[in-house]
Amino acid sequence: MFMVLEEILVRDIMADDFLIAYEDTPLFKIKEMLIKNYKKETLIYDNTGNIQGIITMKDISNLIKRNSKDIYNKFAKDIAVKEVISISEESNLLRCRDIMLENNIGRLIVIKEGKVVGVVRQEHIRDFYYMKIEEISKIIKSAIDYIHEAVCIIDNKGTVIVWNTNAEKLYNLPKEKILGEPLYKFFPNAIDIEVLKTMKTVENRYHEPRKGTHIVISAAPIILDNKLMGVISTDKDVSEMREISDKLKEATKQVDFLKKELEKISNRESSAIIGKSKIIQQKIEIAELAAKSNAPILILGESGTGKEIFAKYIHKASGLKGEFVPVNCSAVPKELFESEFFGYEEGAFTGARKSGKAGYFELANNGSLFLDEIG
Repeated sequence: MFMVLEEILVRDIMADDFLIAYEDTPLFKIKEMLIKNYKKETLIYDNTGNIQGIITMKDISNLIKRNSKDIYNKFAKDIAVKEVISISEESNLLRCRDIMLENNIGRLIVIKEGKVVGVVRQEHIRDFYYMKIEEISKIIKSAIDYIHEAVCIIDNKGTVIVWNTNAEKLYNLPKEKILGEPLYKFFPNAIDIEVLKTMKTVENRYHEPRKGTHIVISAAPIILDNKLMGVISTDKDVSEMREISDKLKEATKQVDFLKKELEKISNRESSAIIGKSKIIQQKIEIAELAAKSNAPILILGESGTGKEIFAKYIHKASGLKGEFVPVNCSAVPKELFESEFFGYEEGAFTGARKSGKAGYFELANNGSLFLDEIG
C-alpha cells in the first residue's frame, strides 16, 4: 500500500543533531565549528538560553567576500539572521515544503512545546522524495512480476519499459534484450503500437505478434492528465489487466507528483553534485567558498573524477550571468590555439569563415572558461 504523503510529519525527517553557538562567539570559531562538523548552519542563543537567530556557512562566505578580516573581529550577534522561521514537529511534509518555497529559504527550525528540537532542510525533503520514488518503483516491479500473464508496458514513443517474468517465458525473450528497445523491433505487428496510435482499448483479440506466437491479447492506453503516457498489454485475463492498469496509474501519479515536487526543490538548489560522504560535503563547502572569489581556480584530480562537475558547480554558485564554456585543450591543435581562444574576423586567413568566429574568451564573457586537460 502506498504511503500518503500528507501523513509524513516533520519529525520523521528532521535532523536533531544541530549545532548551537552563542551571541558572543567569534565568527572564525563558528566557521571552524561548521567545517569540523560538516554542517551548513548553527543556531545562535543568548546567555539566557533563548534562540536569537541562525548563521549559515553562506552567511560567513558572503562576509569573507566583502572583507576577509571581518571574520576575526565580528561575533555571531553581528550577522545572525534574526527572523528565524519555525515549524511544529507535528506539521506535515507538504506544509514544510510550502513554507520553504514561499519564504525562499533552505531550512526551518523545528519546535516542540516551545523548544527547538531539530532542523529540517531542503535536502531532507529531497532525499525523502528520492527514497519514495525508489520504493514505489520496486513495488511496481514486484507486483507486475507476480502477475500470471505476460505483461508489457511501452512508453509514448514505443520503447519497452516493463517486460515481466511471464513475458520472458511466453516469448522466450529475456528482459535484458528487450528493455529500452523499440517494441516493433521484436514484434512488428504488435497491438500495443496500434493502441499507441489510436488511444483505444483492445480486448480479447487473437493476435500473432510474431511467427509462431499465438495469443489472445488485451491492451489499453495509460493516460494521465489527458496526456498519453504509454500502453500496457496482457494476454487473455482482461479483469486482471484492468486491475494492474489502475494500480499502475495510481503508482505513476505518485511518481509524477514526487518528480514535480523534487523539481521544485532542485530548482532552489545550486548543487548538481550527488554525494553524502564527509569528504564530498567538505569539497562542496570549499567549492562554495571558491565561488565567491574572482581569482582563477585550479582543480586537480585524475581523469574521470568529476573536475568538470565541480567547475560547473562553482560557476553556478558564483552567480555569474555569462555561460559556462568548457574547453578540452588536448583536442585543440597547437596551430589553432590563437584563433580558437581569441577568435578572428572575416577573411583573417585562408579557410576562415566569411562571418568570422568568436573565440572561447568572448563566448565566456561574464561567465566561466573551464580549461580541461591542460597538463
